[in-house]
Amino acid sequence: MQRFPARFALLFGLLVSVGGCSFLNSQPVDTSDPAVTARVRNAIKQHPELEIQYFDLDTHEGVVTISGIVTTEESRYNIVQITRRLRGVRQVVANLVVRQ
Repeated sequence: MQRFPARFALLFGLLVSVGGCSFLNSQPVDTSDPAVTARVRNAIKQHPELEIQYFDLDTHEGVVTISGIVTTEESRYNIVQITRRLRGVRQVVANLVVRQ
């Protein structure tokens, strides 16, 4: 019976130390509109397979509006998914026209 409290204490200590480490190592991320726009632009540029003919970005209070022309519906979908995953993005408005 005495082993349970010792195991619990050990487990609790491990959880606190692991949680504390990740908290201490996390870097603050700039979530200002210009920083979010730059992060989105950079993320999209890292995917040349997206087949973008033209695009423009605007961010206002974490809402990213992407306008432009893409050549496939898959590219449109992927651009939205890539953007949604970025820190500081609250919502994505996709004004992307698919033109072949």
